[in-house]
Amino acid sequence: LAMTSQGRVYAWGDNSRGQLGLRTAQVKAKGFTATPTHVAALRGLQVVEVGAGASHSMFLSRTGMLQACGSGAQGQLGVLHRNLPVGDIADQSIPQRVDLPGKDHVV
Repeated sequence: LAMTSQGRVYAWGDNSRGQLGLRTAQVKAKGFTATPTHVAALRGLQVVEVGAGASHSMFLSRTGMLQACGSGAQGQLGVLHRNLPVGDIADQSIPQRVDLPGKDHVV
């Protein structure tokens, strides 16, 4: 993952679990892309930080909105409240908003 000074995010590498946040049409065969590709799903957010695990990624916007994508097999996406299967096991190739309890937001 790479982030520009304007908050645009680019991703490349293994996207087999959706961890790059790239739509299927943007990724070559077998879920891999060797070329930095703009994560269009984050358009409109000014991303200030990115983080990545083995099979998931997180994106923090200037306003404190946290988004996550990739494998949720161990609940690492934090989007269990959405219409996902029990255990947050669904892979999410498009970043999903992570809502913290109450009115909290990430800083």
